[in-house]
Amino acid sequence: MKRSFLQRKGSDKPIRRVCRKYLRRGFLMKSCRMNWPLLCALLILVCLLIPAGLRGARVWESGMGDRFIGASLDNLRLVNDTDGTEALRLADNQAEDDDSTDLLLHGNKPDDFRVKNYGIDSSSVVIDTILPLFGAGSMRFPGPDTRLLLTPRTGALLGEVTDMGSFTIDFWIWPYSQYDEEDVFSRYGNLLAADGRVLETGMRIFFRNNRLVFLLKNMLHGRGERVHDAELVGQRVSRLRVWQHVAFIYDDASGKLSRQVDGVEDGIVWLTDTGRQGGTPLRPAFLKGFRRQAQLGGGFRGRIEDFRIRRGAWVHSETGRYSTAIGRITSRVVDMGTDNAKMESVSWKSETPAGSAILLEYRISGEIFPADDGEIPWIRLRNPTTGFEIPRGRFVQWRAILVGSERGRYTPVLKSVRLVWDPAWRPDTPVQLTARPGDGRIILRWRANMDRIAGYRIYLGTERGEYLHPDSPIDVPLSRLDPANPSYTLRNLENDRLYYIVVTAYTKDGMQSGFSREVHARPDETAGGRE
Repeated sequence: MKRSFLQRKGSDKPIRRVCRKYLRRGFLMKSCRMNWPLLCALLILVCLLIPAGLRGARVWESGMGDRFIGASLDNLRLVNDTDGTEALRLADNQAEDDDSTDLLLHGNKPDDFRVKNYGIDSSSVVIDTILPLFGAGSMRFPGPDTRLLLTPRTGALLGEVTDMGSFTIDFWIWPYSQYDEEDVFSRYGNLLAADGRVLETGMRIFFRNNRLVFLLKNMLHGRGERVHDAELVGQRVSRLRVWQHVAFIYDDASGKLSRQVDGVEDGIVWLTDTGRQGGTPLRPAFLKGFRRQAQLGGGFRGRIEDFRIRRGAWVHSETGRYSTAIGRITSRVVDMGTDNAKMESVSWKSETPAGSAILLEYRISGEIFPADDGEIPWIRLRNPTTGFEIPRGRFVQWRAILVGSERGRYTPVLKSVRLVWDPAWRPDTPVQLTARPGDGRIILRWRANMDRIAGYRIYLGTERGEYLHPDSPIDVPLSRLDPANPSYTLRNLENDRLYYIVVTAYTKDGMQSGFSREVHARPDETAGGRE
């Protein structure tokens, strides 16, 4: 049978596009011969055939330039995407100021220094925004004379204390060059001893043979008046023009001084009276009367971020650029406008480098709820998600969980989230309708509708596709049925007459589903059908 142009192959395209095509060809004008009432009727029919999702779908898109307004962020950072819009990624693994912090120099901006135990005497450091690791900038040392001078105050770890105890010095470094004896950090110089001798003393972190060396000169106190030296040279070579995390860690309980590069231990010396593990730990402290300032730079060429001195021996296992904790964005609660609104799709744009992931969830309710509600369950989604069955409601909320790769090397990026729903929702069409004839009656059964409906309507007729029986339609409220196994008996029917039947579902606000598949049955006094 030849199909009409609305039924032909390809009619799954938007019907308006098909109509435009035939209007250009003059098809409708020629067929209707300028019969305007008929033309209008055809156009109305076409509009009715357009799916509800195309006619009246509502779209809620977060991101794509709106900065995810109204959402709450946890451990996430808003950054500029490649197309100029904002996107979300995990927060930086930036050093944090806490009770153990003695000195912290972020370097994001000129005043971004935590120097509660030190005074800044002078600085020629350049805050560079071109290649920052964290935040907006980094400390750049363009030449050997670039430095930051610090004077320890009372209580400073590098001040006049008799025992520094356990300590950790760590930082991110990006060197231009690695000439021997270039200082990265130091509090080092000469001291005139009581006996008239000139002693070289203090602490240095400097380059030698492309490796960072940690030197303690005349700083390790043991029994009596003897003062010891120590030098730690790691195994790994420092890389040029690459960010690396370096940490020097001293544990006064064991006397272990170690070096870590990017979270991997690569050098150990034992600061004990025997120089071996198991000996009595030595006590690090600057010699009494030593007044030299501490300085960052003063030889080094390159960039530094997050230079930190802390009390305690801290193991640095998380040395990636990004936070290893999960990040979370939770949207505001949105009113979809009508009860039982139908969610058509949820999708999101993202990037998930190796080992990272984004998990998106949503929840929906017929009643308004606070954004931080702890009762309504979250439902995990795939990307994209379409064809929602249950649940449905009026108020919707989504959240995304961002998980980085191991050790914080990579972060996922969330660019946007898009929700599409139909506010003029209709309940699902009843399915699996069956009809069993009996004496003057027909027994109907169908599968229960999972939507929030008020009942069903039964349409009855004696011609296929025409349901003009005087009792049609028959309204059957949900209260008159077993909601889990709906069935209904049509009574007072004429035996030996063929009846055609369809069923619809409806909501309390009058929204009605489409017709079920048509079934037919012929009542018969001998059929003996039971309810």
